[in-house]
Amino acid sequence: MRKLNYKKIVLAILLVVLFISVPAITSDASWRLRGNTSGSRPLIGNPSASSMSTTLQANNENRFNVLTVRVSLSVNNNGTGTATTGWVTQNNTSRAATGTLRASTRSAAFTGTHEARNVAGGAWTRVTTSIAW
Repeated sequence: MRKLNYKKIVLAILLVVLFISVPAITSDASWRLRGNTSGSRPLIGNPSASSMSTTLQANNENRFNVLTVRVSLSVNNNGTGTATTGWVTQNNTSRAATGTLRASTRSAAFTGTHEARNVAGGAWTRVTTSIAW
């Protein structure tokens, strides 16, 4: 019977926790868009993830309401197919979030697409985030 190396197990768990959530940030003059995609891969079953877009004031961490903020999450099921949540759109707010998307395979790559704009008909500010198992 093999003896477990608890130091390696703890180190592996810490590395997983550090890299599960992958934030990305882009800036605008008065506000900035933050994207976050996070998920988990259970010991038994397939990985799952969710994604959230948040708009913040440019000079601090306070939320900043914009005209439209939206987010979508897609998964590539180890090259065997894809699935998506579609766009989740919120108006006159600072946040939009997807539900949980579960992969159909044990290995999968999730990509969150985050967009916001503060002027009707204006250009979208876009950030993408991703995690993979």
